[in-house]
Amino acid sequence: MDSSDKNDLIVGEGVRLVGEVHAPGLLRLHGTIEGDVQGDDVRVGPGGRIEGSLDGRNVDVEGHVNERIVAKTLALRSSASVSGSVEYETLEIEAGAQIEGTLNKAEPRETDQADASLAYLTTVQDRSGAVTSGEQDG
Repeated sequence: MDSSDKNDLIVGEGVRLVGEVHAPGLLRLHGTIEGDVQGDDVRVGPGGRIEGSLDGRNVDVEGHVNERIVAKTLALRSSASVSGSVEYETLEIEAGAQIEGTLNKAEPRETDQADASLAYLTTVQDRSGAVTSGEQDG
């Protein structure tokens, strides 16, 4: 197993999980989860179902989500079916996707804003070997 696959979770076709799921890596869902799902990268395949809320950084839906989606980046593919509220920062909807509920564009999450501000913090070593830190104008 590749070290990048360590935190990945694959829920196969015909598998049914009941309860909360927290997936720190990639979650590939081809079965059913009855409960709330939280993950960094969530891929709901054509036969995948979430009967509960879904909160993820990068979410790609080909199957069904029933209740609520909160995502930084959300892609609803042509076979997607979503019932409930959807909150996103970036949204892609393919022709044929079905949405029954509300769509709300969200402001960037606080953690994302903190990550962005850290990107401007730099450490510089000059020719003498002295190290200085400070903010770089972005």
